Order: sequence, then structure tokens, then C-alpha cells
Amino acid sequence: MKKLLSILAASSLIITMPLGVVSCKKPDVAERFDYSNLINKFVAETIVIFQTEIYEAFKPWNNISEKQLPDTITLEEIIDHEDDFSDHSSIYYKKVSNEIYKIINIGEINKTINKEITSNVNYQPILIDKASPLKNGITIENISPVVKGKNCTLNIEISTDIFYKDSNGNNDFQKTTTFAFINIFESPDILGAAKLIGDRYNDIINGTQANDYSFISNKGDLDNTAEDLQKNSDVLSFVSKKIAAISTEDISSSLNPSVVYNETKVNVNKTSFSDAGRFESIFGNQNASITPFEQYKTALKALSGDRSSEELFLSNIKTNNPEKSWLFSNVSAFNDQYTENAVAASKRDPSIALAVNPYNLDYNFASDGSAIKWALERQGSKFALNMENDRKTIALFGVDVSGAAYYLEGQKYDLPEQKIVYRQVTSYSSTSDLYKKFIDDAYQYQKAFVGLKGRALDENPLYQHFYLKKMEDLAFWDTYKELNWELYAERLMSANPEADKYSKDLQFISMFTNRYITSATGVDTPEAKQPNRTYFKIPEASTIDKDCVFLMSDTKYGYMDGFVLKSYLFSSGAKSHFKPSFSFRNEYDFIYDSKYSYITNQSERSLYFYDHNSMFYLI
Repeated sequence: MKKLLSILAASSLIITMPLGVVSCKKPDVAERFDYSNLINKFVAETIVIFQTEIYEAFKPWNNISEKQLPDTITLEEIIDHEDDFSDHSSIYYKKVSNEIYKIINIGEINKTINKEITSNVNYQPILIDKASPLKNGITIENISPVVKGKNCTLNIEISTDIFYKDSNGNNDFQKTTTFAFINIFESPDILGAAKLIGDRYNDIINGTQANDYSFISNKGDLDNTAEDLQKNSDVLSFVSKKIAAISTEDISSSLNPSVVYNETKVNVNKTSFSDAGRFESIFGNQNASITPFEQYKTALKALSGDRSSEELFLSNIKTNNPEKSWLFSNVSAFNDQYTENAVAASKRDPSIALAVNPYNLDYNFASDGSAIKWALERQGSKFALNMENDRKTIALFGVDVSGAAYYLEGQKYDLPEQKIVYRQVTSYSSTSDLYKKFIDDAYQYQKAFVGLKGRALDENPLYQHFYLKKMEDLAFWDTYKELNWELYAERLMSANPEADKYSKDLQFISMFTNRYITSATGVDTPEAKQPNRTYFKIPEASTIDKDCVFLMSDTKYGYMDGFVLKSYLFSSGAKSHFKPSFSFRNEYDFIYDSKYSYITNQSERSLYFYDHNSMFYLI
């Protein structure tokens, strides 16, 4: 239950408002979206580009001969001036530093950042002057020579400051540091051996074996899965074994070659993952055999415990016929080749779920994982999705590999840090079976959570109340207290362990959604994703067991229009409503007056909701 993601606090769902809906008050910028998450993602993606560009810039220089050094520098001179590198003001340090700066193309780095980062509309609110965030350029922090017999390694520490606007509109920055190296060899034989080992390492990471990395899991919480992947000893073991298999048999034994694999490290990039879920799930199908209103009434009966209604409800939301399903993927919002391919594939093969498939994954990887995808392309990786072989792949995770090295003539040399992608593959026979399992579990979860089982239903479904388990000590709260989710969400969510058990297997997330304000242009921006504030209404302490209700609204005394409890298969649903979910009602389709006629006038709808805003009792 804790994975309700603090209900609204962490949610970022957009629901397009009818033209008649007007926001009278523009929310404060800091209230409209989560700056912390946006800044973290912005910085993380900028770091990926910065590090990758540095690695690639130095790749031709990782292993060089003395003859490849600039005319002003010699290997013997570097060794003789080893002590000068500890004094950054020394003439020799400055000379070497100036030559190394020539390797770094800051213009190319900023060009890539402008293409991949600053052009992203989601980052516009935190960009300074809508320009590259590397305002101070790039700095060589330190150059450290390590003499290795007749050879030498220059270890180089490089930093940059990533600037952005904080939640108050003030300029702020985070410093990031990366490392590069230059191995300088005196002998052509040892240089050739170093390059051969480097090429074989590159093949393991970027060549024919780039698609070998995968693990089995059905979990939809990508953050938790990333943590599990980080802790999974099999991941490190598999990568290490790949590196250990690098052959040195054709290298002269006089060089005493060996590969160091037991110091390998893997780091799962917690911002570089994409899932195979796509398209908003909408409950209430006008093309079904009964009206959306009757579908909703059937759902309420099912939730109250009516067995025949439950069978009817579940069979109609799990049907393989998307045109008739009561819960359908809204593909009409998209017009692209990925969508066409996904629709065609699901029609051709019922085992491919329209909501979860490799075409969706390919689309998401090109957008959500754009930084890691760019990095893979930049380092020459042959990683690629295969629509046939990846039928059961439900997510991709970027992983940094470092620590690999080799020995030549008794001296240790590092191999460069690189990126790989791990596939998450479902254990179910198909994504269709996984999706149906999700629907079953999410239904049982919501059935337990809303508390209708065994209760008499209201004659008019719009008057129907839902009964949530309340946490302790609510009597000490003020009337109309805005809920501090960081303090109280965990307690509220854990108050219903009966519901919680249904979400543990697939680790899907659930949250309340309401109407959200989109930007004037309708663009899917961070400003459009800030959830409405959430309140508990407690009229009197003496009647708390009876009258305590749960509200969601734009204002303290606002109303409850458009409540939906949604369960998302993937945690990315907290940031985008274009993701597969389960719900038993729709924000707009069930607006009826007491005579069951549809209310079309927006002002009447608002007034009606104001009079009936106590939809949740806390019991």
C-alpha cells in the first residue's frame, strides 16, 4: 500500500480540461510541479552527455605511443617532471594542461547538450537564458602522472558546473567531475597489446555482445527494480565473467598479459530506464454493448461483492477486443509509426498487449531514455531492440561499467568506463498474460481499498461514497487541514494491509487523480503536471468516525470533480498519464444529475460537484 506513491504528492498526471474550464488563479511556479525531480533528471542527463563526450574525446588517446605526443612534450620529459604536476602553477603543468585542453571540444559538448537537453520543452522552466547549462565551461582539476617502468599514465580529473534555476527562480548549480586517462607507451609491442585488449573489451561492451544483458522480473516499480538490479550479485558476476573471457593468448608471453575482472563495478543509472507501457487507459467505452454509465454501475456492483457482476466486469476489461473493451488504450491521441506498429502487432497476435509491447518500449526509449540512447550511439554500441526477440521485454535499464583493467609487464592499466543496457524480461508467457495479471491484481487492490464490499449501493452512482481506512490520531487535526504527505501518507496507506497485499507481486503503483491544469497550448509540460492539493475535512472531533472525509481540490473549500483511483502497471504513470492503468470510472463520462441525465453545462457540473464533494469517508 505504501506504493500509492503518497497518492497525489508524487503524482504528475495530466487530464485535458474541457474548453469551458478556466483557472481563475495561476498557481505559484513552485506549486505547479516538482522541481526536485525535474532538476535531478536534468542534472543526471547533462552528466551523461558530459561524461560520454569526455570519454569519447579521450578514446583515441587512451593508448598512444611516445611519437603521438605533441611536439612540445616527450615521455622522458613527463617522467622527469613528475613532481611538477603537484604544483598547478608550475610552467610544465600549465604546458601539459594546455595540450590536454585541446583534446576537449567544449563547442561539441554544448552542441550536443543544446540538442538533447536545452531543446527539451520540459526543461524550459529551469534553464537559464535557455542556453547550455555549462556556463563556466570545463576545468581540468588535476593531472596525475603514474610512471610504469618505461611507460606512463596520465590520470586526468575534469569538472564542470551545471547551472539551472531553483524553485524560487534563483540561479543555482551542481558540480560534477569525471576522469580520463592517457597511457603513453615507449614500445610498439606493448602499445599493440594494449590496443588489442582494449578492442576486445570494446566488443564485449559495444559489439556483438551488447545485447546479451538481461534479467527476469515482473515488477512495475522501476525505481525499486533499479535498486534490486544494483544489489543483484548475478549482474556483476555476469559482466565480470564477460570481461574475464577476454583472450590474451595471442599476446607475447614476454609481456605477461592478464585481464583484471574482479575489480569490475556496475552502477545502475537511476534516471536511465524506460518501460514498455504506453497509451492512456480509459474506462467507459461508447462502442461496447452497454453504455459507459451501465459499465460504471456494473463496476460498483462488482466492488460491492456481487459475483456475477464481477465476472461480467472483469471479462469485459480483459477482452482481447480493444474496440469493445470497457477499459481501452486510447491510441487516437497519437499519430506515429510506433503506434501504427503496436496496433497492427496486437491485432495480428493476441499475445502482444497493446498496452505493453516492444514497439511502445522502442518509443519510450527514444524519449524517456534519450540521454542513455545517445550515449550508446556515441560510444558505438550495437545495442538494438528486436521486435520479435524482445516480445517479452518490458523495461530497459542503463548501467555504467567501470573498474576493468589489465596488466602488461607487471604494470596495471585501466579500461574506460562504458555504458550497457540491461533488459527486464517478464516471466509470463507474453505481455498479454502479464497485462491480464495486472488487471486482476489491480482490481482486487482497489476493491479492498475503496471498501464497498458488503455495503448497500446508492441508487444514483454519483452519490456513492467510498470508505477508506483511516490512520490513528486524526482527532488532533484541524478542520480542513492540508495533508502533509511526507508525514502522514505512509500511515494512511498502511492503514489497509488487505489492499496492500495485492500490489506486492507486480509492484504496481496507485494514486488518486483529479483534474489538472494544462498549459495554454496544451503542451505536456512539468507545469501541467502539478497535482491538486489534498485535504482532510474534520467537522467535529466528537463525530470524527462518522464525518471525516477526504477531499482533493484546487482550494481549501474546493470540490471533488473528476475523482479517479488509478493503478499503474509501471511507476512512470506517476509522471505521465499516457501509461497503462486500471480504474473503474472516468473523470468525465459519469456526470449525471439525480435523474440520470448527462450534465453538459460546465457551471452546473461545478455546482453539482460542490454540493457532493464528500465522496470518501475515513472509517
